[in-house]
Amino acid sequence: MTLTVLLAGLTGLVFARGAGADATLRESPTTPDQPMLAAQAPGLPVAPATSSTGFAARVQVTLRSTTGTVDGELVSSSGAGLVVRIAAADGTLQDRTIGWDTIRTIDGAAALAGTFLPIGEQLWRGRSRIERGDFVMGERVIEPLYASIMGGTGAGSGAGGTGWPGLGGPTGAVLAEAALRCRLNRGWTTAAIEPWLAWRAAQEEGGRLGGVIVSAGQTPPGQQQWVGGSMSGVGVTDLGTGLCVQLPPIFSNAASARALPAIYALNTWAAAERRAGSTGELAKLYRAAIAGEIAQSSGGFAEPIAIEMMKSADPGVRLCAEIVVARVGTSAQRAEARGALKQRLAIGKLRTADSEVAPAQTLSSWQEAWVRAAIGRSLLLETDLRSRREALVSLLHVPARFGEQVPWLAAICLREAIEALKQMGDSEGAARLTADLNSRLGDFATDESAPAATPEGGENSAPR
Repeated sequence: MTLTVLLAGLTGLVFARGAGADATLRESPTTPDQPMLAAQAPGLPVAPATSSTGFAARVQVTLRSTTGTVDGELVSSSGAGLVVRIAAADGTLQDRTIGWDTIRTIDGAAALAGTFLPIGEQLWRGRSRIERGDFVMGERVIEPLYASIMGGTGAGSGAGGTGWPGLGGPTGAVLAEAALRCRLNRGWTTAAIEPWLAWRAAQEEGGRLGGVIVSAGQTPPGQQQWVGGSMSGVGVTDLGTGLCVQLPPIFSNAASARALPAIYALNTWAAAERRAGSTGELAKLYRAAIAGEIAQSSGGFAEPIAIEMMKSADPGVRLCAEIVVARVGTSAQRAEARGALKQRLAIGKLRTADSEVAPAQTLSSWQEAWVRAAIGRSLLLETDLRSRREALVSLLHVPARFGEQVPWLAAICLREAIEALKQMGDSEGAARLTADLNSRLGDFATDESAPAATPEGGENSAPR
């Protein structure tokens, strides 16, 4: 049985209405507050990787969020989205990839409506709930959908050229971001790394990293024009670096011990590491960070790190490489990485108006939090008193100034500062910081970071 036939069966299950040869799939009478049966089914079929129409057809796509339509020639379709060629204002022809969750109806392509719109509607329902803060109902739709489409097809079988199991394009980006937001809302920080990498893979394939997203007709070379591909509300990702604000490559020993076995078991993580490009490099760096923490706690040796990543042209890879090497590298490598991180702080203090520092080189608040945490944790590995005192100052910047923005990281910094004070014989100072941790960051006071694999149960998902 082909995947398309399975999807057709899903369509019959969710939309039992006998649409026949209608060219338009009308919106389901269910409401966004009404969970769809298929969204809760563990055996949700996987969307086909590609599906070409084989002929040129005119289509009219009605979008959900606006009263407008997209009219043009149907170029192709896949789980990633519907590609339509339109005539731009300057007379050129441009391809737009439309995310399935943004499409209300399609006139002119009945087969496509029956194949892909049911999944798009489920994604829209789950995404809409999350955007308005209803994570309980949103998670009921998004987690099964994500597990079925993004995690169940085996390594390297990605759609749309992403090299990632499941979807790419704007549809895959929204599905991954929705799963990412659900897991971060739960406090499942390590479990959130996987959908973040899936989101980044889709954005990288679309040429949309770097923060240069402009209006139609002015798209930079290599960047796909998407309709959709992002969620409203407070953003948790940064297109300039391709990083997730809440997920620095910084892990405690206990969280690492739970996370590493789960990561090794994930086909999706293996696919990410094999992927060419910056997303593959980041997957390797995050695994090295986790493995390095385990090695340090057990007295072993951390796996070798490609320190040349600190010279990467990709800003996200460069920042993460400096953070990881500063913690798990050799003594000389740690010193070099700390110097690079301190240089970031020095540049961040410069006023762009009074210097030639480009805006891209200045530090945002979350980046400064990452950098100060990394410097402090690196200095804690040194044995001299001066370094350890400097470490405390750097660590305490994070909860004092960025606690609300990055609470999980702030809690890690406080816990490690408390332990350092105890080792230095300052029990009174440790007690004060412990009281501060419990009062300000009580939800993160203990090292109960979630697993790196699925949140669906099992031994790796017990800690919350």
